[in-house]
Amino acid sequence: MSGPKHVLITGAGRGLGRHIALRALEAGYEVTGLARTQGEVGHDDYPMILCDVSDAAAVAAAFRTLRGRPLWGLIAAAGAASMNLHLTTPPETMRRLLSVNLLGTMLCAAEAGRLMARHRQGRIITFSSIAVALGLAGEASYVAAKSGIEGFSRAFAREMAPLGITVNVVAPGPVKTALIRGVPETKIAALRARQVLPGEMTAEDVWHSVSWLLDERSAALSGEVLHVGGGMSLIEDLMRRSRDVERPFLKGDGQSLSLAAVAAEPPDCGDVAPGDVVALIGDFDARSIASLLALVDRGAVIMPLSEASAAQHDYFLKAGRANLVLRNGRLERLSSQPSDHPLLQALRQRGHAGLILFSSGSTGLPKAILHDFSTFLARFAVPRPAWVTLNFLLFDHIGGLNTLFHTMYNDGTVIRPSGRTPEAVTQDIRNHAVELLPATPTFLRLWLLAGLPAPEEMPSLKLITYGTERMDQHTLSLLAAALPHVDIRQTYGMSELGILRVRTRERDGLWIQVGGEGVESRMENGELYLRSSRRMEGYLNAPSPFDADGWYPTKDLVECDGEWFRIVGRRDAVINVGGLKVLPAEVEHAALMFPGVALAKAYGRENPVTGMHVELICEPAEGKNPDLAAFSRHLRSLLPPHAVPRRIRMGRVPVGHRCKQL
Repeated sequence: MSGPKHVLITGAGRGLGRHIALRALEAGYEVTGLARTQGEVGHDDYPMILCDVSDAAAVAAAFRTLRGRPLWGLIAAAGAASMNLHLTTPPETMRRLLSVNLLGTMLCAAEAGRLMARHRQGRIITFSSIAVALGLAGEASYVAAKSGIEGFSRAFAREMAPLGITVNVVAPGPVKTALIRGVPETKIAALRARQVLPGEMTAEDVWHSVSWLLDERSAALSGEVLHVGGGMSLIEDLMRRSRDVERPFLKGDGQSLSLAAVAAEPPDCGDVAPGDVVALIGDFDARSIASLLALVDRGAVIMPLSEASAAQHDYFLKAGRANLVLRNGRLERLSSQPSDHPLLQALRQRGHAGLILFSSGSTGLPKAILHDFSTFLARFAVPRPAWVTLNFLLFDHIGGLNTLFHTMYNDGTVIRPSGRTPEAVTQDIRNHAVELLPATPTFLRLWLLAGLPAPEEMPSLKLITYGTERMDQHTLSLLAAALPHVDIRQTYGMSELGILRVRTRERDGLWIQVGGEGVESRMENGELYLRSSRRMEGYLNAPSPFDADGWYPTKDLVECDGEWFRIVGRRDAVINVGGLKVLPAEVEHAALMFPGVALAKAYGRENPVTGMHVELICEPAEGKNPDLAAFSRHLRSLLPPHAVPRRIRMGRVPVGHRCKQL
């Protein structure tokens, strides 16, 4: 699409629509406006078409005039409002609100979609309202119409996705336009107070959100509702979903916390302002979780850190551009001004909270990964089964945060672990009737070696999930045999893309399928590539890893069996021995099959003849002393000659604070 992109804006004759039209012109778009009455038609800077958007024939005629040129964007800003208790609302008012808001949006979207489909690209932006999220009394008909727009836009987004066309919703708080001129100021003030960002929203705030959705770079987002002002607070949303807000959603290790308690006594976040980058140092304890929820509602960019990574905190604070630190309820300011990093600036313009996580740093310095918190939370909108879950994964890990919010959004119970040792986990499962244990393969191996309790000693346990590192078949087979009543599933995700939906072919097998809403996968030269609509915004301290089409190279090497695949190793860990490739995972798998070996790590070393050779370090199980000669014979019997380790050491295999091998 060469030249200025053409955008059609409904309701462009006045108010919010007019402001958006003028700003779109300044941004270099070619603008056509639609307006309802003759008095609104005719603007010096852009052509206007007289059209009642609720009249199907008029809408079709208006769009026929556009067929000679490509249409890039539709901004459906036309709307009507009326405040009445539903019992006193005349049927004609109900009909008008539904016709202008909902039917008008649907008619324009259909016509625009037909034009955009010819070029297989485009942006459709519809308008809802904060009134939907808050369920405002006195606006039942208006809320019904705007709710319909949200539902329609989500469904239409799925229909248009194969054509390269995105459909998203902007839902502003009250903006001073003619639409709310008759609303009492006291009601407006009360409404603003319930928003995540309680200040006054302006037409310019709305334009910032619209301009982002209109941009080519927003291609990864579709079917979403963008609240300008933040919609209802996160606490309000969670309370709305809960059957009993007084019931503790957090238990264990002397901790207890309910949504009602958080709402009644929100933690003091001092002078944290929207867009501040706050390092929140803690764990899954009551104070840290309450602070996390409050900071999201403040619109802060949150960097969760655990005490276990204290040695790296200085690096994290610098790489993540933190200007505040919150620890044990005390707020420390590091700098007076938040960072001006472009990704952080873009997030602030959208008025969204953010999330900063760090990669493990196994192949270099940890990368600072920035997520839009609204996008992160969107995955929990669809109800899922609720569990009593032991939150084994850490506070600074995307898997741990995923477990927390999944449990809270589905009215489940999070159990804070008393420790992350086999003995502590076993005791927590018994004491709290834990149903779901998310863990790492390294921990599960150690749990087996420590003496896994008999199934009848953990009758509540229904599901074990494992991820964050590769599982070996030997450990999985032993676990499945030891706990025949427990379902076992692999998870798959990464901090850059989030936790994805996974299907496991067999509970004791490693074959999986990865997908879910907005997720695509492909294999290239044996490596898995993924594309997700809920990916990170980018790295704060490294170049973007995505290609021009949004594909992410996972570096996971896979074998395929039809639609199923299994992970066999990492691309950056392959050892080249005289031109023959060795995957460390196959050497480690063979080592773990030998009695008395708890952990194993294979790696490459330079060799003057073959270029590289394999070496191996093994950690014996407690009280065991494996025979090295027998162990060497065992490895030679299972591995091809080039994969047999030239050197074997018994010693400590490094395990990080996230309970995975380094």
